[in-house]
Amino acid sequence: RSGYQFAVNPAGSIVDWTLYNDEWNDTTWDGVWEWKALIDEEGWTVEIRIPYNQLRFPKKDEYVWGVNFRRVIKRKNEKTGFVWVPKEDSGYVSRFAKLLGIKDIRPGRHIEFLPYSVVQAQYSPEESGNPFETGNKYLGNIGFDLKIGLKSNLMLDTTVNPDFGQVEVDPAVINLSDFETYFSEKRPFFIEGSNIFDQFGRGGATSNASLNWSSPSFFYSRRIGRTPQGNVEQDGN
Repeated sequence: RSGYQFAVNPAGSIVDWTLYNDEWNDTTWDGVWEWKALIDEEGWTVEIRIPYNQLRFPKKDEYVWGVNFRRVIKRKNEKTGFVWVPKEDSGYVSRFAKLLGIKDIRPGRHIEFLPYSVVQAQYSPEESGNPFETGNKYLGNIGFDLKIGLKSNLMLDTTVNPDFGQVEVDPAVINLSDFETYFSEKRPFFIEGSNIFDQFGRGGATSNASLNWSSPSFFYSRRIGRTPQGNVEQDGN
């Protein structure tokens, strides 16, 4: 069983993630949806609008979806749910209440085009007699990410000359161990389909960073595109 989860707090901060294998989640998913939170004398309310094209589902005449609602009150350490799952029991998505009567909808053609352009200026002292060192140098770069939904369970993900300069930066971590630091993947091109590898390695919720892997990892995409680490050893020198 798979699904999507959306959360909002009274201040309007949001988080979303996908659910798969009934009780595992992947926080790298970043959907496009709308929300509005309101605080008044009676408490607070929230209204959420989720476009169908953000959800992947097969084409049918009528749908039966699962739905659940939860509220977390941190100051009371309290969690309440429309459908509650005890801690000692397994399963989550499969326990959701049934949402009936969903008709006359169809899965949207999911298309995302994310272009980027970067301009870099370098200034250095001008070297007399050197036509290549005039003191000013301007460099440009362009590229794009393209994502097209071919079917409800098949996505074409393409990147041309990726830069990833707009991706959220990693948190600062001091690692004095002999092993590299684990960081969660945030680059859009590598997020698509990443939960396939989680089923063979990291399972359950992922964290932003840990000094080392919290559990075995079948594939670590953060090594792709990274600057080479260490020095090359040369025998005889």
